[in-house]
Amino acid sequence: MDKPYLINIEPSLGQAEALIFVDGYLSDRADTLAENYQWWTILRQAGWQGSIYYLWWDVAQFSPSLELLSQLESEALPYWQRHRSYVKRIGKSFLPKLIAQEISVPVVSLMGCSLGSRIAYYAMREWFEAKPILKDVILLGGMIQRDRSKNWGYAASNLNGTLFNVYNGEDLLLMRFSQILGWERSPCGIKPIREVHPQILNIDAAPLMKTASYSPKNYLSVLSRILTSSPP
Repeated sequence: MDKPYLINIEPSLGQAEALIFVDGYLSDRADTLAENYQWWTILRQAGWQGSIYYLWWDVAQFSPSLELLSQLESEALPYWQRHRSYVKRIGKSFLPKLIAQEISVPVVSLMGCSLGSRIAYYAMREWFEAKPILKDVILLGGMIQRDRSKNWGYAASNLNGTLFNVYNGEDLLLMRFSQILGWERSPCGIKPIREVHPQILNIDAAPLMKTASYSPKNYLSVLSRILTSSPP
C-alpha cells in the first residue's frame, strides 16, 4: 500500500488556519481530486478562509462499496475487520505526523466524510502533537459506532474547539452498510453521539439537507452553520 500524503489544495485567504479534508470512498488519485473539487468550492462558500489540504490515502486497497459487501455476504464482516486496522493506523500515526511535518500554521481542523470520518476520529483521539493545535473536527456521515465504547468525551477533550457530528437519519446507504456489517447500534452518521460532553455538538442534517445524498452542495447549509456560527 502506498503511504498517505497531504496535498495542498488552496492557500489561505488570510486566516492562519488549515482545514484537512479526509475522503473515504474514491480510489484514483486524479479522479479523486477532480471529483472533490466541489468540496473546495463549497467550503469557500460556507465561509472558510484558511488554507485547504487533502489527505490522499490508498483507499483503492480498501473499497467497501455497498455492492462489494453485498456480494461478499458472510465474508463482509471479516473483510471489514481485516482492513479497518489500516484506516485506524492512518488516523493514529500517519495523519498527525504529516500535519506536524508539513503544515506550518498554528491551528488545524479536520473534516472527515464517510469512511474518512474514522481517520479523523482516530487522529483526534490519539492526538499527541503540541503544535499545531487541533481545533475542530467535523464528521459527515460517520462510519463509527456512536456509543461510549469509543470514548468520545476523551477524544473531544483533545480539541481546542468542537467535535461536530453531522448525522442524517435518512441516510439509507449508511443504514445498509450497518446492516451488512451486523452493527447492533447505528453509527454516528445516522444518529447522535450518545455521550454528553461540552465539546461535542450533534447536528441533525436531515432538515437542512432535505436529502440523503453525499453531494457536496447538499452539505452547504450544514457547513455554513458550522463555519459561521459558534456552538451553543
